[in-house]
Amino acid sequence: MLIAARVGEHLRGFDRHVPTLTLGPLDGAAAGRLLDLRSQPPTGRMRSRILDEADGNPLALTELTRAVTVREADTKPPSTGPLPQWPGNCKVRGAMSSRGRPAR
Repeated sequence: MLIAARVGEHLRGFDRHVPTLTLGPLDGAAAGRLLDLRSQPPTGRMRSRILDEADGNPLALTELTRAVTVREADTKPPSTGPLPQWPGNCKVRGAMSSRGRPAR
C-alpha cells in the first residue's frame, strides 16, 4: 500500500513505526525530462522560467506548463514577472509558499 502525505502531516490510523520515504524535488535533468513528456513542451526562455519557478516540484512543472500553453493559445505570456495564473497553479503556488518556498 502506498499513501502520500505532506512532510509533517500525521495520518490517523498509522503509527509512527510505519516506514516512510521522503521525496525531495526533482533535479534539473529530471525536471527537464518531465517537461519533454508534454505534448507541447515549453522551449527557450519560457522553459527556463518554468523550471526556475517550479523549483523541482513535479506538480508545479506540469501545472505551470499547462497554464502557459493555455495562455499562449490566446496571447503570449509575459516575458517578465510571474507566469500566468489559473486555478490549478494557484493551488500549487499556495502549497509551495506554505512549505517555505516563494510563491512568486
